[in-house]
Amino acid sequence: MDCELWRTIGLFPDYQVSNYGRVRRAVAGRSWNAKVGRILKLQDTKDGYRYLWLHNHVDGGCRRADIHRIVAQAFIPNPKNLPEVNHKIPGYAARSNNRVDNLEWVTTQGNANHAITHGRRKLGSVRYRPHRNKWEVWFRNVYQGIYRTHTEAVEVKNALLSTTNLHLS
Repeated sequence: MDCELWRTIGLFPDYQVSNYGRVRRAVAGRSWNAKVGRILKLQDTKDGYRYLWLHNHVDGGCRRADIHRIVAQAFIPNPKNLPEVNHKIPGYAARSNNRVDNLEWVTTQGNANHAITHGRRKLGSVRYRPHRNKWEVWFRNVYQGIYRTHTEAVEVKNALLSTTNLHLS
């Protein structure tokens, strides 16, 4: 990739994203520093992913945009309609590398496999899903189900781990 390319962000036509993972204004905004071409400062989550808040002046909405997702949506074809974007290079620091050549569309299972293979997820794990207000259980790269309480999810995970320990000894 020798040249930085820019494309308009679908839901936010006032902004553009580049294949290097940078975001700029495409049209002038209302404030003194909202100039055309201005590169926007990105923020980091506690997990190392980059994001920013984008405003849609057509309907007045404001939404958090994860940079890896908007780069993938703009530059990587997704004919199978895969739900998640994976950073190919493993590791915490690589999550801030949102260049198009470090990203790929994957299934939820494929993303989990990549995380376990590279040591970012354990054999058995319980994760909270705030958008569902539920708890997910994963075991050996396979989604096991969703549960109402953390206690219930941990019991299921521990039962799976104990079964595995019996077979391993």
